[in-house]
Amino acid sequence: MLDPRLALKMQQVEAALAALGLRPRPRWKALGKIAVVIYANHTVRAAAQAMREVFAAIRHDGGIHQIDQRIASVEDIFDLQRVAAMKAAEKRYLR
Repeated sequence: MLDPRLALKMQQVEAALAALGLRPRPRWKALGKIAVVIYANHTVRAAAQAMREVFAAIRHDGGIHQIDQRIASVEDIFDLQRVAAMKAAEKRYLR
């Protein structure tokens, strides 16, 4: 039988990973009625390669003027981080 505390922790970890955008193609293993997603490190590896390519382009071009149009906007990053929801929660819970 799956310990309910473990099941809750697994759900929290999955939510945290999803919030970070870590969603490579998962492999599923069923534990009773709870499914566990095993995330590979593909997103981290892809990000490392993308950073190398961006830095190379910046060096080649002598600045960010060419690469800026090919990368995610700051607004997109804030959306991925759920900044609006975080600010709403700060207003509600922090005084």
